[in-house]
Amino acid sequence: MRFPINTAVGAAALSQARANHYDNSTTNSSLTAPNRMLVGSLGQVHVIDYLGGSTSVAINSTISGDPSWLAFAGGDLVYAVDEWSSTLRLLRLNYDTKLTELVVEAEGSTGVVHLEFSRDRTRMVGSAYGGAAIDVWKTEDNGLEFLKTVNVSSPVSPEQATPRPHQAVLDPSGRFFAVNDLGTDSIYTLDSQDDAFAIVNTVTVGEGCGPRHGVFYPAGAAKATHYFVVCERTNEVLAYAVEYIAEGGLGFTLLQAVPTYTPTRPPVNATVAAAGGIILASNNADLYVTNRLTGREADSIVHFNVNPAWSSPLTHFGEYSSHGLNPRAISLTCDEKALFVANVGTAAGAPSLVQLARAPNGTLSTEPGLSPPENLFAAGQGTGPRFIQQIA
Repeated sequence: MRFPINTAVGAAALSQARANHYDNSTTNSSLTAPNRMLVGSLGQVHVIDYLGGSTSVAINSTISGDPSWLAFAGGDLVYAVDEWSSTLRLLRLNYDTKLTELVVEAEGSTGVVHLEFSRDRTRMVGSAYGGAAIDVWKTEDNGLEFLKTVNVSSPVSPEQATPRPHQAVLDPSGRFFAVNDLGTDSIYTLDSQDDAFAIVNTVTVGEGCGPRHGVFYPAGAAKATHYFVVCERTNEVLAYAVEYIAEGGLGFTLLQAVPTYTPTRPPVNATVAAAGGIILASNNADLYVTNRLTGREADSIVHFNVNPAWSSPLTHFGEYSSHGLNPRAISLTCDEKALFVANVGTAAGAPSLVQLARAPNGTLSTEPGLSPPENLFAAGQGTGPRFIQQIA
C-alpha cells in the first residue's frame, strides 16, 4: 500500500514540468509496448518479456556463482560479475536457445558487486566490495581485458574490517567516477583522464553511514550540481552540492542528511534495516530509494521530491510497498512509465519481481503489476533477483 508523506511540499512547483514530461497518465494495464528486462539472480541470468497482459521468459540460463550485477553492452552482450569469486564474464544472450553463451572470462579482484562503463564504453570500473579494491577493465570492441587495480588505503570505520567499495558512478562530464566505500565511510573521486584512473580526492561522510549507491544530479546535463548517496547503515540519503575543482577532481559540500524513514513509520529494528538502491528519473524531480530489511511484512520504496533551489533539496513525497522482501535493486522502464523492483527475499507469498506503474506526478501504483513465474528463481531465503534493467 502507499503511505503518503508530506506530499504537498513542492508538488505545485513541479507539476508543470512533470506534465510536460509525459503524454498521459499510466496504469498497469496500459503498458502495452514490449518491455524486455535483464535480470540477475543467484546462479542465473534471465531475460523476461512483458507485453500487454502477458509475461514470457526469453532467456533462462544457469551460470556459476552470483551474478548480482550485470552491465548491458548493447545488442546481445552482457558483462556479469560473480560476487562470490574474482571472475568477470562476458556473455552472449542467445534467444534461439534461451540460454547465455560464454564469450570470455577473466580474473580481477574478489567480490565485485557493481560495474560502470566509461562514456564511450571502452573502459569499465568494477567495485570490489569483497576485495577492498577498484578494478579497471578494457572493454573496447566488446572485449574484456584487465587493466589495473586501484587499491584503497583510507582508514576503515568502526565495526568495519576492511574498505568496501560498493559502486562507481560516472559523472555527467564523463571524466570522473564517484566511488562509494561502505567500509571507510568515504566517497573517492577517480579521475579517468589519460587512463590514469587515480584517486584524486576523498570525501569522508558521517561515521557509520555506510555509503552504498549514489546518483549525480541533474540527469542529462553536461556537469553535475549535486550528488545523492544512500547510507546503508544509518538509513539516510545524503545530499551534496558538487563543484568541479580547477586542478582536477570533484568537491562535495554536504547540504542535507534526510532519513529514508519517517517518524510515523520507522523500521521494526533500526540496527538491521539497510537502505539500498537509488534512482533518479529524467525529469530531475523524482528520486526513489529502497528500504530493505525493515522487519515489516513487506519492505518499501521511498519517493523523494528534488528541488535544487532549496537549501535542503530532498523532501519525502511518499512511501510504497515493495510487495516483497529485501528490494536490492529498482529500475525505471525506458519510457519511465513503470518501476521494476527486484526483491531478494522469497518469503511465502511475497513476490520476487514486481512492476509498479508510475504516474505523471511520480507517484507509484499501490498494487503490483505483472510478475514472472516465481519458479524462475531458486527456492530459499535470499535467492530472488538482485538486478533488473530494461534492455529493449
